[in-house]
Amino acid sequence: MAELIIDWNPISPENLDTLLEKVGFAWSARIQRYFDIGGPEEAKWGKTQKPQKAAILSKIQKYGSNVNISMMREFLTEHPPLLSTGELRDSFTWNVIRNGDMRSLQVGTNIEYAEAHQLGEQREIKITREMKEGIKVLLKSKGKGVEGLSFLRGMLKTDVYRFQLKKRILIMWDSFLRGEISNIFEDYIKDTNSKMKGK
Repeated sequence: MAELIIDWNPISPENLDTLLEKVGFAWSARIQRYFDIGGPEEAKWGKTQKPQKAAILSKIQKYGSNVNISMMREFLTEHPPLLSTGELRDSFTWNVIRNGDMRSLQVGTNIEYAEAHQLGEQREIKITREMKEGIKVLLKSKGKGVEGLSFLRGMLKTDVYRFQLKKRILIMWDSFLRGEISNIFEDYIKDTNSKMKGK
């Protein structure tokens, strides 16, 4: 969760609330834009591995022998990074925290795996007996994309799958966002000066 804390005496708490709401909206929109353009300009995410082995194994882990090929389609086709379902992209929100005259803005997500993507992480999936039953079901499947599951044969011979989750920065104070936020505060100052001149 990113946090921006502002204690700017010339701005009334009510006006600061409005400003931070605008900043929160701009920041959240910028994060969602990363999913369309493949990450911040300063830290592009790169291509998604195809097939997405860890995602496939996680699905097998969840459903065991009840898994089927239709559950795997999204992980066998190419798509922008971190956008197989859109769940992570749509989860980012902001919140203005009030403590007397002090205001802080929190921007983030409650999706647990977001932090692992933000920082990068070494992970492992234990291949249980139930998972191996699910793998056997998938290996017997027919139809489009089945060839992408051929790596599962190797999973029948091991008890653990280790992999490196690539670092993909989701929350960043990038140059575009800095410009957006500068504009928000500049507009506020211009509006305030205009009102003062009108008195």
